[in-house]
Amino acid sequence: MSLKVLYVDAVYPPEWLQQKQKESNLDQLSLHDYRNWIMNQRVYLSDYISSNLRNSGIDCEEIIVNDKLFIKKLSLYVKHKPVNSFEKSKTFKNKLRSILDISLLDLYYYIKGSFQQKRDNAIRKFCNYFQPDIIFVREPTGVNTSFWNLYRHRSLIVALIGSNTSHPQSWLSHNFDVIFSLTKEYNDFFKVQGIPSFIFSFGVDERVYRELSNVSEKKYDVTFVGLLGSGVQSEKSRLMEELAKNFNFRWWGPTNVEALVFPELFKCYHGVTSGIEMLQIYRQSKIVVNDYVNTSNGVAVNLRLYEVINTGSFLLTRYAENLSDIFPAGMLHTYKDAEECKTSIRYFLANEKDRETAAKNVTDWALENLAYKNKVLHISEILKQQYYYRFNKKITNKYI
Repeated sequence: MSLKVLYVDAVYPPEWLQQKQKESNLDQLSLHDYRNWIMNQRVYLSDYISSNLRNSGIDCEEIIVNDKLFIKKLSLYVKHKPVNSFEKSKTFKNKLRSILDISLLDLYYYIKGSFQQKRDNAIRKFCNYFQPDIIFVREPTGVNTSFWNLYRHRSLIVALIGSNTSHPQSWLSHNFDVIFSLTKEYNDFFKVQGIPSFIFSFGVDERVYRELSNVSEKKYDVTFVGLLGSGVQSEKSRLMEELAKNFNFRWWGPTNVEALVFPELFKCYHGVTSGIEMLQIYRQSKIVVNDYVNTSNGVAVNLRLYEVINTGSFLLTRYAENLSDIFPAGMLHTYKDAEECKTSIRYFLANEKDRETAAKNVTDWALENLAYKNKVLHISEILKQQYYYRFNKKITNKYI
């Protein structure tokens, strides 16, 4: 018998998924088939974590918590499943604590009978049926972290958090038993709080490279996919505006850039994209530019960096000190300011052989050294050790 992990994730941007649902006949799919369809879209971490956890001998199930169609199918799936005593008993003290943990907005949603209530009910029923030993939450999911306190007596509650804890809803670090974080600052901060914390870094998946191997045409000169315009994206937005003035530049992302503030960037907007569709755009780009959110404090932590490398296309990313800890010296091409970025773009647009050779070298190295299958094997060992320690269980073949 293996450990059971419930992997909790969300799909962003949700409007992209909603558009795909309109284009495809997905209502008739079973929960299992629909989940496989979502995973095959390669949105965010897809099944890179969950599939490799299964390969390491862990019984892992995924749930997508911000998709109404998924929650509808999950609700139908668990409707007739046997109910087990898995949640912590609701004593008066626990009920009072639960009420105090709920924000006024959450309380409004529950009274109204909203999607949030349906989602939480479906998760609760699935947990009672599946009885996970570990609940692994990739933030931001939109689920109030106090919700997971229902299961801390029985399950190891684990979070994977990026470089901005303001994205998740009502996110409290002490609602988790273990935290994986992308930055050293967060890792140190959580450890000071007495929470077991570990550094997680994104990687690449050889399946993605294979799936895109038949896409060869380079349709776009310079591209960027991501969020721009908001306060924490200000520096990045100014850079992309400068690139839009000087190159055949295209940008995809949420529509929150004002034409009066970034007029050239606004002209280059091409809509919302995600998943395999986004990866195809990267594959068809001569140069993909990467920059970091202000709150990353100059540390390269974003997923885009690895996604571009995974496609085999040329990545031009802002310099960050931690890149030398990940990649061999000189392998990545970086810039420190807008002028250096523009100079590099001009050179690599004019020198196709150098550009494509550099891109291939990075991708080949990453597939060998940054594969999720190896990263997740390490994560699975941490999860097992933390589970044994948390619940004072002996390490036996029952859990390996």
